[in-house]
Amino acid sequence: PSMRAAQFSLGRMLIDTGRFDEAEPCLRVAVSLAKGHPAPPTAMAELHLQQGDLDEAERYARQAIEDAPNYAEAHFVLGKILRERGDLEAAQRELTLGKDPMPAAVPSSLQPKLAQMARGFAARTTEAGNLLEGGRPDLAAEMFQELIRDYPDDVSVAVNLGVAYTHMQRPEEARAHLLSLTERFPDQASIYINLAAAEIDLNMQLEAMQHINKAIQLAPELGRSYLAKAQLYTDMGRHREAYDTLLAAHRLDTNDAQILLKLGNAAYRLDDKGLALRHFEQSVAVDPRNQRALLNVAMLNLAAGRRGRAVQAYEDAKALDANSPFVKDFEQKYGSHLAGGAR
Repeated sequence: PSMRAAQFSLGRMLIDTGRFDEAEPCLRVAVSLAKGHPAPPTAMAELHLQQGDLDEAERYARQAIEDAPNYAEAHFVLGKILRERGDLEAAQRELTLGKDPMPAAVPSSLQPKLAQMARGFAARTTEAGNLLEGGRPDLAAEMFQELIRDYPDDVSVAVNLGVAYTHMQRPEEARAHLLSLTERFPDQASIYINLAAAEIDLNMQLEAMQHINKAIQLAPELGRSYLAKAQLYTDMGRHREAYDTLLAAHRLDTNDAQILLKLGNAAYRLDDKGLALRHFEQSVAVDPRNQRALLNVAMLNLAAGRRGRAVQAYEDAKALDANSPFVKDFEQKYGSHLAGGAR
């Protein structure tokens, strides 16, 4: 009975359904418990307006405006009241101030506790994620296990435990854990994507393809699923299908330099060097710091006899990080062809 947010929400709904006598006691409680908040007295003003008691309606509307002078909903209701009174000039002024009214939510007495819980959850999940990305999946797994005990219905936490197992090179455990999640959360695409990743590590390509297709069925707009499927096709030596799948990913995000890089690699495996070069150049255009794409541009220009363009692309890549293993590998393979500089 003392939950002000519930009393207010119920009162508003009762007004909307025309049950004015039932709405009034709810809103009186909300006005009393949420002193200084403009929404309950505004709702009371609306209630009395609907009942034809313009004096009480105006009193509550002005109380709300006194509590919050910029609260558009209160000005809007006051404008309707003044219009009923025949004060059209004042009504128009209030209605203008109340343009596009948005009722404010009355805060729940539970919100401080919920906020405290959310901060703890967010901090712990962030820490676990940092451990996972920082090369300590063992510690991340321990944290995710603790979080699952506290938040057993949080899908992201449960999925990340499976990801941690995969990073720990324990794909059997990852697969078993993620398979169990498909029973509890059958419509979560992220489960199937990470399940497929574990199955790829276990050389279970057919099962992995099944689960990637399930992820695409559940979330056809999720580019990561298409990338995983393309990688699986590549591992199976099915390069045309890998290329077509990457095109689907590219249609979802035309400005992803990494997808364009992968398209170039797939086209190269199909022995279409002209198409591969176009994709690599598109990748560089989207992200001039894409070193691998720059080096592939250099390689293909060398193969086509365009040494000047090749040298320029190589020098651009080297300027990003001269000690990169990609640069060192390129120099070992093609250094002799670059001697003498650009022409």
